[in-house]
Amino acid sequence: MELVRLTLINSRDEIIIDELVRPDYDIVDYNTSFSGITQEKIDSAKLNFKEAQQLFLNHVYEDTILVGHSLESDLKVLRVSFTFFYLFFFSFIFFSYFFLLLSLYFSSK
Repeated sequence: MELVRLTLINSRDEIIIDELVRPDYDIVDYNTSFSGITQEKIDSAKLNFKEAQQLFLNHVYEDTILVGHSLESDLKVLRVSFTFFYLFFFSFIFFSYFFLLLSLYFSSK
């Protein structure tokens, strides 16, 4: 997997980073219908992987709370790991599951 876009927003929905990233390897399928990424867009990318990774680390710290879909996969592609993220991730899954069970229990009565 290659990083081709880095986007970061804050809790006020303000865009902090939104940059295309030049991949280190050739992309076989851009999956354009879902990603919106094309060869032309990648050709205009300003950052390489290391620059994008550093830009991310300049804005996100170990105590930063990250919220998003598939964060584990995103952090893996960025080659970044946060111990706190994993604890929060599993706690969130447990809490969501517990909340779902409670809501199902109360809705059945």
